[in-house]
Amino acid sequence: MNKTTTALALNISTTLVTSFRPIPKRLSLLAAIFRELSRSARATLGRQPRRERAALNFVRAHAVEGNAESVLCALDRFAREQRFLMNLGNTKGRVLDALVAQLPVKARILELGTYCGYSAVRMARLLRGGGQIVSIEANPRHARIAQAICQFAGVDDHVHIMVGESSALIPTLTDPFDLVFMDHNKDEYALDLWCLEDKGLIEPGSKIVADNVGPLFDASAYLKYVRTNSYNPYRSQYVECRLEYHAAHPDGMEISVWLGARQDDPALGVG
Repeated sequence: MNKTTTALALNISTTLVTSFRPIPKRLSLLAAIFRELSRSARATLGRQPRRERAALNFVRAHAVEGNAESVLCALDRFAREQRFLMNLGNTKGRVLDALVAQLPVKARILELGTYCGYSAVRMARLLRGGGQIVSIEANPRHARIAQAICQFAGVDDHVHIMVGESSALIPTLTDPFDLVFMDHNKDEYALDLWCLEDKGLIEPGSKIVADNVGPLFDASAYLKYVRTNSYNPYRSQYVECRLEYHAAHPDGMEISVWLGARQDDPALGVG
């Protein structure tokens, strides 16, 4: 790309980003996302590292190797001060912490959507007695970053990252999970949960935590499923919170406990 083309591309992206500034407060997240896309494009043109690679570099420069807490602090700081990351964040992270702390020794956790490994590190640091996390990530580049961050944090012995689509990998799993944390494509939440039920990968008492089900995201199909499904009943609670690193925007987490399939479920062929 020559200098004229590069200058034109940068000018267009800057103009478009500027045009988003007056949008109503409720939609200003779109402006933030577009600004990040524009920044990523400029980074690519300037051969700067992508934000996920930049986050890994930041962790290595500012966190203490083998100290999971310092890794989480570095990732939070990077996302607040440098470039937005689609992490759970510290505020919602404390909600997840409380749930993980209640799990039994040698607990099994399934994470759908590893991204940079923030939540995997967060959960792994609280596991007791050899507990394990299986984390599924569709993007190979993100999976590599997450693996490196987990290694740096010293929790890689507790985290097994699988690369691929959740719909393809869930059927290959064995043994039920005590907790499932979903933070991937919101359109896949309901179907993936149904698949977990169908494959016997959750048991009565298993906890399902779904992030980003607030007003900025369309998780209506999932929320309807866990709140009104009489044949596979859940006890669900909506936790109102704020979007990670964007406190002005409302968000929510849905915490559900599976009560077990009813024996008259038509899917079982009885009743």
